[in-house]
Amino acid sequence: MKKRNLFTMILLIVTILALSLTMFTACGDKTPAPTPDPAPTVLYAIPDGMNVSIDVYNGSTKLVTVNNALLAKVSQEIVTVEDTSYVAYSLKSLLAKANATTPAAITGFDSLATDNYTAFVETTTIDNAYITIGKETGTETKAFSADNKGPRFIADKTKSSTYINKKAAEIYINPTLMFQVKGVNGDTYNFGEEATIKRIKANANYTEFTYQATTKKGQVTSYYKGISIEKLFTLNPLANNLTVTGASKIKFSDMSDPSNPYTATADYSAAAHLYLAFEEKANATDTTYTDIADDEAPIFADSNSTFTTTIGKVKNITVIELLTE
Repeated sequence: MKKRNLFTMILLIVTILALSLTMFTACGDKTPAPTPDPAPTVLYAIPDGMNVSIDVYNGSTKLVTVNNALLAKVSQEIVTVEDTSYVAYSLKSLLAKANATTPAAITGFDSLATDNYTAFVETTTIDNAYITIGKETGTETKAFSADNKGPRFIADKTKSSTYINKKAAEIYINPTLMFQVKGVNGDTYNFGEEATIKRIKANANYTEFTYQATTKKGQVTSYYKGISIEKLFTLNPLANNLTVTGASKIKFSDMSDPSNPYTATADYSAAAHLYLAFEEKANATDTTYTDIADDEAPIFADSNSTFTTTIGKVKNITVIELLTE
């Protein structure tokens, strides 16, 4: 009897130890709960009625759409450019929160506004790029000030406010350079391909025109759709400020082969009929235009003259230069 009781006691002790070991092992294998991200810093509420929707691209590849929901996941900062303080969100932080890959190398930004204004900025970092929802005013007592031209895109907070794009709709990281404008004073302004083409085609001044040339086979007429240089510069104040004052000549160049450039020079006073073409059709009876091939667009053509040679037309414009003589 005593042996049986001893056996029962030993069995009970073994069972308790086994259960304890099982519970200890289970507790040891439990993965600690992840530490939640700290709540983003909110300085001011996004204004009622401001529905942000900005598509961000790397070149022509879309990365993410920045909207109110994404903004709410990122801390606000006060970014001061010249004398204006903006309530803003870091573009780098927005991309990270959306799990979008930030390009390893940065050459610049281009942006397109809802009113088709563009702003090309050369820079080597994304760290200074921000999207704004308003302004902060006041010295001792700070307050939020609504911005009827927001959201704005600040490509580089260290640069002039001239390069801040209002009413931002699209942002292009590492835009493809379409052509460069050189002003009479040596300054330059770049036009990015992605935003420039969208902006031009969306504008009311994007229109049909013809170009005629007399060849050995007779007179040949080309049918194009494009925008005049006069309108192109008017639509882009940055380029307009760099180029127009004092210009008497304008030169269009295909510099794709620097050792053998192809150029055409015209009077700048004729800018109203000096065109850049982006679409073409085969003949006058066609009802639709098609995009000019990438290795040819944009094409410069003078819509007001008949040339005896092809010097009046240059394909694949890479440089537009304003000259004083």
